[in-house]
Amino acid sequence: MKARNKATRPAKEATTPTKEASTAAKETSAPTKKEVETDLFSLELGKFCLDIAKLIFAGIILANIMRSDYDAIAIIIIAIIAFVLLSFLGFYRIAHSKHK
Repeated sequence: MKARNKATRPAKEATTPTKEASTAAKETSAPTKKEVETDLFSLELGKFCLDIAKLIFAGIILANIMRSDYDAIAIIIIAIIAFVLLSFLGFYRIAHSKHK
């Protein structure tokens, strides 16, 4: 019988997946129901924030047309700050939503 040299045998490849392969599999797998619901909630929250920002902007215009007894400068400043914050939040939520 011939003695086989261990050096000439091909090395056995590992059958267990590596850490990188398992992470890649997780990234390509289908999203879970909870992830989809969270993503849809984020998208709808972004749309809602934009709708409220539009209403605030329209309210500023209507308040100036009506000329009621109020401190116009303070109301306009508060409304503009709220408009900018809600617009930013709305666009941020929509941009980071995977459901576009």
